[in-house]
Amino acid sequence: IKGVSKNNQLLGTYVLSPSGYAFSSGDETAGLVANSSTYYTITFLDPDRQINYFQLAKSGTDVRFITVLYPTNTTTWGSKPTITSLGEDSQKAGVKVLFSDGGTDYVFSTYGTVGDVTVGNFAYNGKAATIRRDGSGNLKSLFLTRGTYLKEGATNLVQNLNTNAVFDAVYSGSSIAVTGENINSFTLYAPGVSSLTVNGTNQNF
Repeated sequence: IKGVSKNNQLLGTYVLSPSGYAFSSGDETAGLVANSSTYYTITFLDPDRQINYFQLAKSGTDVRFITVLYPTNTTTWGSKPTITSLGEDSQKAGVKVLFSDGGTDYVFSTYGTVGDVTVGNFAYNGKAATIRRDGSGNLKSLFLTRGTYLKEGATNLVQNLNTNAVFDAVYSGSSIAVTGENINSFTLYAPGVSSLTVNGTNQNF
């Protein structure tokens, strides 16, 4: 779905699930909202009311929408990423985002209280996780929240975390910067890395 805004801005929305949804769109119009005997002017998203909207709907008693939002502009719309599902069920979902430069994001989410889950070639036990690689396949970042490990195939990307940890690692050449909460200790996949900081403090390893 291509959402057009002002100043050549666009918002791409890819709907992975469910299929067969209903779609409607429009723009902001003038109006009043009644509340008892008093009327209140609607607060618009933009004073000139040039913001468009769209609505997705699907009938059913238990429907979960899985969407990917991609903010961009009219110049780069043609190089928008390719979105594919890595798998989805009542417990979890995984999405692959392949960018035009070959870089890839993997995004995972679980619902409710769930233990170990597997999505495609990945396994973890947190509430949400992301993996980012550049066009050459090098790790650029890892994120895991409320879990102890994140694994790709036979490779443990991060493990031995506190169950309440919020963990984010950014790879830059031979350095890694880790930030987050409740990070006491961990084991991190880091080939060729010689420098590590955790919440801004240098660490020996």
